[in-house]
Amino acid sequence: MTPLVQIDCAMEAELCKMIVSYMVKQGLPVISHVNESNLEELKSLDTPVLIAHIAASDVKSSEVFTAVAEKLGETYIFASRSDLDTGIVDTTVPPPFIILHNPLDEVDLLFQEEFEAQEVAKFAESASKPLIGKFGLLAFDKYTKEGIPLGLIFAEEVEERRVLSEAVKNIALKHRTILNFATVDAKSFAFLTIPFGVEPTKLPAFVIRDTLTNDHFVFDQDTKITTEAIDEFVQGFVDEYIQRDGARVDVPNKIGLHDEI
Repeated sequence: MTPLVQIDCAMEAELCKMIVSYMVKQGLPVISHVNESNLEELKSLDTPVLIAHIAASDVKSSEVFTAVAEKLGETYIFASRSDLDTGIVDTTVPPPFIILHNPLDEVDLLFQEEFEAQEVAKFAESASKPLIGKFGLLAFDKYTKEGIPLGLIFAEEVEERRVLSEAVKNIALKHRTILNFATVDAKSFAFLTIPFGVEPTKLPAFVIRDTLTNDHFVFDQDTKITTEAIDEFVQGFVDEYIQRDGARVDVPNKIGLHDEI
């Protein structure tokens, strides 16, 4: 049989990766059982993965998770482990809980509310928008079109971006409807530092860009980036932003929905 399309994976690496990811995903059960050998494989499939940690005796939570998986399995990967498994995740959080890994997100999210189908589904659907995304030109265009400010972490190394993302994760959660957050590979996008007001010799850096006015608010680059310092900096920006543009800012009564891992 002659193939309909031939793809050179040396030239189209990303496309081939997506095709392989799709084919592997189609062969997965409704809920995959997580073990030490397949955890990283599941997380590498370019699809958000929800991993439920449920006690073997907790039938109700298992049934709820299964019902959501059957409904949303075409969009997300669902996996589980029980308290009988060991060595999968180092955490002190008691089950049941769900860890959501989005390959486009710098951080994993944790759901530890009561297992109800509607709430679990809502949590799963939050995966469509990364909490702290990875900056790219296409992503930047999407952020700009949303019309809300964008907080950017500039750092040169992958691990440094991951650590800083963890440090500001709860801040991003608290202000999720008011600010977007993303990391910038300061090596690949070095040409953006000066236009964004960042001194390239003083990295890492944090800057907030007003996507409507193109103004930039740079965190003092002589001050160490810490959770407390960025929280104060972002809160100050948000307070002024709401006061100035409150008519077009949607501020819900409760912004932070989930705790950190």
